[in-house]
Amino acid sequence: MRRPTLLDVVVAMAGAVAAFPGMDQTLADVEKRQGPLSTSLVGDLAELADKDLSTTVKAIKNILTGREMGQDASETARSKYIADEMHAAMVGSAGRCNGVARQAVRMGFHDAGTWSRSTGKKGGADGSILLARECDERQENRGLLEICAQMRVWFDKYKEFGISMADLIHGGHRHNEPSPKGLLPSPSASADSLISMFEDKSITPAGLVALIGAHTMSRQRDVQPERAGDPQDSTPGVWDTLYYRETTSSDTPKRVLKLQSDVNLANDAHAWNVAVV
Repeated sequence: MRRPTLLDVVVAMAGAVAAFPGMDQTLADVEKRQGPLSTSLVGDLAELADKDLSTTVKAIKNILTGREMGQDASETARSKYIADEMHAAMVGSAGRCNGVARQAVRMGFHDAGTWSRSTGKKGGADGSILLARECDERQENRGLLEICAQMRVWFDKYKEFGISMADLIHGGHRHNEPSPKGLLPSPSASADSLISMFEDKSITPAGLVALIGAHTMSRQRDVQPERAGDPQDSTPGVWDTLYYRETTSSDTPKRVLKLQSDVNLANDAHAWNVAVV
């Protein structure tokens, strides 16, 4: 689970290496400090034969195992139409990420995050957040009702073209069976419990800190309802690294609401300092 996320970042940075002299050495230094990336295959990647994997999932497996590079490939017309429609819905009038984009990122994690080594084959990035009505019935998903409704609209529109619910969310196989409960982090969790939870998902402490960087565009709604809409950094419409600095700063703008779990992790010197450049 961790590897595809970090791999996407590395692939995205490939052009920057050529454009900015010295960037290749910077990336090498970051990789050296963080240690080797996880190559663990989980879920369908480990259990299913290649012939049973979708094209997207098979490509991810090949990238993880070094058999294929994470390069751009030609898109089918079907995927392009869907991507264009999703993009238009997720960008506001100022050209920045809007609430649909924020919920879509969180939805992807809430679906994928319901897997761990200890629970085996159940859960994970399989679309069960919608197919098993977890979005409607689980308390931790109550802030995702709008994106769940929108995803169902897109699914109804494109399912006749062979698109599954899991394709829309992740690009993977779908499962109707509910995922295990209790595998998503609490907004008040301690650093130790967070590190332990995510290591059971094959994500190292450095990978966890990189993952929560997604909070750079989040706006909390339910942790403190009286402050619904308050962001976790001062530029929630932009995917940047300001979140890391403001989480540890004593002079953060008043409107920024720091999640206690994020603060706890920031105070864990090993995890935070290893991952944050």
